Amino acid sequence: MDGRDGVSTQVGEDGVELHGATVACLQNLPGRSRNMLAMTATRYRVLFLSLGVAFALVVVFAVVLAPGGTETAIPPAVESIAPANNETVQRQTALTVDMQVGYDIDLYIDGVKIPADEVAHTQATGKFVWTPGPATTFSEWSPGLHSVQVSYVRVSGRADAGEVRWTFRVQ
Repeated sequence: MDGRDGVSTQVGEDGVELHGATVACLQNLPGRSRNMLAMTATRYRVLFLSLGVAFALVVVFAVVLAPGGTETAIPPAVESIAPANNETVQRQTALTVDMQVGYDIDLYIDGVKIPADEVAHTQATGKFVWTPGPATTFSEWSPGLHSVQVSYVRVSGRADAGEVRWTFRVQ
């Protein structure tokens, strides 16, 4: 405030003058304006209550919208399955089995073998996808619990065979 740093300031009765512009001080505001800016105990309580409610809502939404299901111990030949074990899914969900390259599968849903021509297979990636539809074994997923069994066999290279089972729920 002494001008040594190249910034000149002067305190007047209307506020602080900084580089020729007057900035109002809190002490110079009329009583009503000063009270509107001050934080009272009630305002602090409302502020902290609002923040607490917002935090609780974030936690609730995180729990509700988090992906469901539990991991199933799957053999090394199976890279992934979807929907996951015990997961709850929508009716339009496709069933996906991602195998290592060089395997073939037999797919059973609720004990019914799905014909190979209904299962889309990408040989280069080892991905098998089945979606219910009008021209398939099941026209749609019925609500409730569904069981899946995948029996696999290696078609090239060293012999390897096995199976993986899991269940999921359709809403």
